[in-house]
Amino acid sequence: MALLCAPYAYYNVRLYTRKQHLVDVTEIFNLLNWEKKQRLFKLGYLVVLLFFSIFCDIPMAQFIINLNASMPASQKFIIHVLDTTHFFVQPHVAEMIRSAISTFREQNSYEKPA
Repeated sequence: MALLCAPYAYYNVRLYTRKQHLVDVTEIFNLLNWEKKQRLFKLGYLVVLLFFSIFCDIPMAQFIINLNASMPASQKFIIHVLDTTHFFVQPHVAEMIRSAISTFREQNSYEKPA
């Protein structure tokens, strides 16, 4: 995910170092079409990043696959792995998977000390 964010970060750092991150109000109408295209491209890029961060959570999928692998053969719940982020599971284990994910997130979250 960090590699997907690198071009956007590089672009913004480059604009800032060249002092092009501010728009001159006296020149805005000369550059209006270019600015619109540029902002629409940036919006599209951010939407794609949002899509990947929401729907392509590979580490969580790996956690579920490892959870399945740790079960005895009679309790395995993954029916078929479609790709790295999608698979079919037994319907009766949905709540067990949710609780395991919740426990995993609680164990791996940072709380600021009081």
